[in-house]
Amino acid sequence: IENSGYYTVASFKPKGVNIEVNVRIIPQGEHKSIKEYGDKEIKESNDTTLLSYYRNSTTTFGGQPAVKAIYLTTYTPNIFESAMGYTSYTSKALTTATLVEPKKSFFALLYFAHPNLFSHYLPTIEHMVKSFQIDQSDPIIQEED
Repeated sequence: IENSGYYTVASFKPKGVNIEVNVRIIPQGEHKSIKEYGDKEIKESNDTTLLSYYRNSTTTFGGQPAVKAIYLTTYTPNIFESAMGYTSYTSKALTTATLVEPKKSFFALLYFAHPNLFSHYLPTIEHMVKSFQIDQSDPIIQEED
């Protein structure tokens, strides 16, 4: 799913539970490092309320240096969604992201949950983050003889 500024390549949304997990690829754009991305896109975001932010030697994603942030974000429906009965709601979220330089992209795992459910599912999400692997090789094209 393409959105302005990122591509969602996988999305997990269990039925009947107000949580969602997305794996996104975000073009590197003007950001030269994971630090710069974290500072500009996460720390300085006007769309969220930052609760915690990590970028240190133990913060990794796919075996690479990463940023990790926990924040509150509010979804506001557009005029058409409002007409269909959608209402605003606040989610607690976790973003873990790293720069994959050969791909000129940031890879990120985002977890959104109702604030009351966030801690309950967090151990599962942390396991997903720890087990995430990034294949940095180019595709291999084999020619038939």
